[in-house]
Amino acid sequence: MERIIEDVVETYNEIKEDGEMVTYGEDRTPMKDMGITSLKDLYRYGIRTYGKCVSKIFEDGEKGKTIHTGYVFESREKYQDCDKTYIRHVWLSIEKYREIIQRERIPIQ
Repeated sequence: MERIIEDVVETYNEIKEDGEMVTYGEDRTPMKDMGITSLKDLYRYGIRTYGKCVSKIFEDGEKGKTIHTGYVFESREKYQDCDKTYIRHVWLSIEKYREIIQRERIPIQ
């Protein structure tokens, strides 16, 4: 038995003053729960939620082809504990995968 799962993955990154990128969180939500059915919907959600789009995300596909899977959004955010700010990048991408469920009968003892 198998099922196809489509998730929106939100990865949160902070860009330090020296240019280093630090990942500080990730959320995974089923596409249908967010009302997202396409990359166009994902882009619109990202603009509304996270600010300007600065890049696209690509993954390696079959036979050396690249596949467009999402976008990178950027905004300036304020630290919660002081008045300093930082640049936040949020990577929004769609992941589609197959989950295979295998049943195996075991004897009753």
